[in-house]
Amino acid sequence: MAIPLARELEAADFKEFWHTLRLPLLQERCREMNDYFEDCKVAEVVSQFKKIAPSDFTIYVLTFARPLGVKLCGNNMIFDYSYQENDVALETLAHELLHPLIRHTAVKPSVKALSEKDWVKEGYKNQGLGMTYKPMEMYIEENIVGALGKYCAVQLGADIDAKAELAKRAEAGGISQVISPYFYDYLCENPKDSSQSFDDYFAKFVDTLRK
Repeated sequence: MAIPLARELEAADFKEFWHTLRLPLLQERCREMNDYFEDCKVAEVVSQFKKIAPSDFTIYVLTFARPLGVKLCGNNMIFDYSYQENDVALETLAHELLHPLIRHTAVKPSVKALSEKDWVKEGYKNQGLGMTYKPMEMYIEENIVGALGKYCAVQLGADIDAKAELAKRAEAGGISQVISPYFYDYLCENPKDSSQSFDDYFAKFVDTLRK
């Protein structure tokens, strides 16, 4: 399917468009991001939750990836050049790096307990804006890494109002991520000890939540 499409693009002068317009934009954005991340302690901050070395992640900058950052596999992800705020890139990176954390077998009882709460079910039902995560486990994971991404970004100096942004995400009919604000508050009020496993930390968070 891809070969005929590529030929149509070539026939429409896409190659010239790419080399004269799009590629220079990518090259400039990559230079900016390399400078921004050169002294950024991303691995150090993310390693509170998941051990990672500075050489263990790669961001691929694309020109047609908006509106989302996308995890590819491992610690590799896609980011759109049109996001000019480096703080957005930083938050996206932290968010995507932390995605697998609640898929561990050890946290399944806590995920199940969270999924049975009425207000979580309501948040899941109210997802909108083309941002629906299914099944429930994926919805919960997105809530958790959403809060983690902002928490790590703030620790790294990102100029964002994490509480306000997470409150907006929790609104019904929007992304409806109702767990994120609670988890962000828990992260701020109960910094994770380096000796504590994330599984245990997450279980203690779930235990604090209302019915």
